[in-house]
Amino acid sequence: MIGLLPSFCVRLVVVAFLFLGSTAVLAQRTIRRPLKARTVEVVDSTVRLDSVAFPGKLVVVSGYEKPLRSTREALHVTNNDSTRLLKAVTLDISYFDVNGTQIHRRVVDLDCDIPSGETKMISFRSWDVQNRFFYAVGPKPRSHAYPFTVRLEVKLACYFSGQGTGS
Repeated sequence: MIGLLPSFCVRLVVVAFLFLGSTAVLAQRTIRRPLKARTVEVVDSTVRLDSVAFPGKLVVVSGYEKPLRSTREALHVTNNDSTRLLKAVTLDISYFDVNGTQIHRRVVDLDCDIPSGETKMISFRSWDVQNRFFYAVGPKPRSHAYPFTVRLEVKLACYFSGQGTGS
């Protein structure tokens, strides 16, 4: 019996250690707040990112949609630049009820990676967190909901110029 006591004590200590260790892991915070933006410096001089204010019709936004109870909005972005890859766009979106009263406004930064001459559908989180609104031009829902319209303006277009002349 005395020979069993040390092994039992060892087992008890190991189980206690594992239990206490697992509770310590559960208590850790995995999300660090407040998050801060980092500034990244481009080290390779052969690659250049250009942020360009929206000129003319180089970027066309069309086909907006947001059905009732959807948590996402979607639209089509066309890159009309002849050579450069569109990396991101900044949109100023204003939302209006059917009477023309503004009900919300926001600025959205969207990453997109659209080659020259192509169109891609981009979706992003909806402003309508209660899922009570639907886009007035889209399909009419059967249940009671509030229609809205949008006005979009491209504020900024970020292009990737590609490789430089050096190799």
